[in-house]
Amino acid sequence: MGCTGKRYTTILSIAGSDCSGGAGIQADIKTAQALGVYACTAITSVTAQNTTGISAKMDVDPYVLRQQLEQIITDEPPMAVKTGMLPSPDATIAVAEVLGKHGCSNIVVDPVLISTSGTPLTHPLDESAKVMKEILFPMARLITPNIPEAEFLSGISLSEPKPYTLYHVLQRMNAKSILIKGGHSTGRLSADILICEEGQEEFADERIETTNTHGTGCVLSTAIACGLANGLSLKKSISLAKRFINHALSRGSAYSFGKGNGPLYLFGDGFRQNDTDK
Repeated sequence: MGCTGKRYTTILSIAGSDCSGGAGIQADIKTAQALGVYACTAITSVTAQNTTGISAKMDVDPYVLRQQLEQIITDEPPMAVKTGMLPSPDATIAVAEVLGKHGCSNIVVDPVLISTSGTPLTHPLDESAKVMKEILFPMARLITPNIPEAEFLSGISLSEPKPYTLYHVLQRMNAKSILIKGGHSTGRLSADILICEEGQEEFADERIETTNTHGTGCVLSTAIACGLANGLSLKKSISLAKRFINHALSRGSAYSFGKGNGPLYLFGDGFRQNDTDK
């Protein structure tokens, strides 16, 4: 019989495995633990990678992916879900169907398409993007693309003046809410922009100069899911995640790891979760 005591605040991370520990499933688990949340996982792909790039990957069969999801959700339904690397249209369909079947909510989708080193992480790219927009994005509470991903998925250039608004990006991506990450922009400030039907809001911080940025997108989306799992509003969850990522980047800038872009500092010490208003 199961224990009748306290229950963990639980999220489910659906993503690829990074053997170097800086991104993917490994970063998601570390992030959740630092924020006091229990992370269950469903692995979509096993990669051979380090801080300089990816040398090989083997995708998990969609049937096995479905079984991972079923085993987790039917035993301990997660309070929030984060998706990262979905390596094929079939993987995306499997995830969407199982999450929809069980009525999962608080879904945060990080639309990982191409690695920082330029390696395609889903194939075929165009079909995977189409399936994401048709069946996964409408289910999600939030999509977290970086600028190149938002441009690819929407077909709208965000760097050239055109007769489009950011709301057109939301419509083109068939999403309820989008947080466009500003890490690929330039300037003193790094600004993430939240776009939703109610309008838009900017979350801007001083840019932290560091090359230890491996897994930044994974960490941000997981931290947002942790906030939602704890009952915070979407904006409060984003604020919490932004504070955590700034802490992780700042602390991580003092460390040396690997020959390329090192990981963030994903230990919980020194970070205070004082943004608890819902």
